[in-house]
Amino acid sequence: MFGQGCGLDTRLVADLALSGRLHDVGKADPRFQRWLYGGDEVEAVLCGLRAKSGMRSRRLRERARIIAGYPKGGRHELLSLAMIEPEARTLDAYDADLVLHLVASHLGSCRPFLPYINDSQDIVAEVDGDIAGRPLRASTTTAALLMRLDSGVSERYWSMLRKFGWLGLPYLESILRLADHRQSDSEEKRSTDSDPGGTFGR
Repeated sequence: MFGQGCGLDTRLVADLALSGRLHDVGKADPRFQRWLYGGDEVEAVLCGLRAKSGMRSRRLRERARIIAGYPKGGRHELLSLAMIEPEARTLDAYDADLVLHLVASHLGSCRPFLPYINDSQDIVAEVDGDIAGRPLRASTTTAALLMRLDSGVSERYWSMLRKFGWLGLPYLESILRLADHRQSDSEEKRSTDSDPGGTFGR
């Protein structure tokens, strides 16, 4: 809706929508899911993938992160990118590199660099085909390779900047980011006590 309202080409609107569907798949990391469920591993397994925790207290969120074993400062967008990148050319995208960049940069990193995160655990995350039309899977070890200077992430950023311009690329990034904020707000308003975390993959 935001892309259409801004008068974007329909192909770019479709790529923004695809980026929106894919940008959080890295939250399928089992540790991240335990974190969102307050550190409760059983509930995380039984209740399915969640996108938000519903926890208002910063102290409780940090306690849940420690219990869940998720690394401090961890970047789920890197795991999202690692899950999507092998399938990028087969996704129904007008510009697959734009989709990859939008997913990688939706929290402000990868423009062109990102902070180094020490995550020594080799964890596999996967989602079924409902979100991308095909199963997506990657490990945190693979995601960690994206932090290397020669991973291609920075080169993709500069390529997209040359293609869309100094104002055009941030414009597209902003549309996705604001749409993500509005979706989160909408889910929070609709949430109930039985589902405080919203729906994964929207």
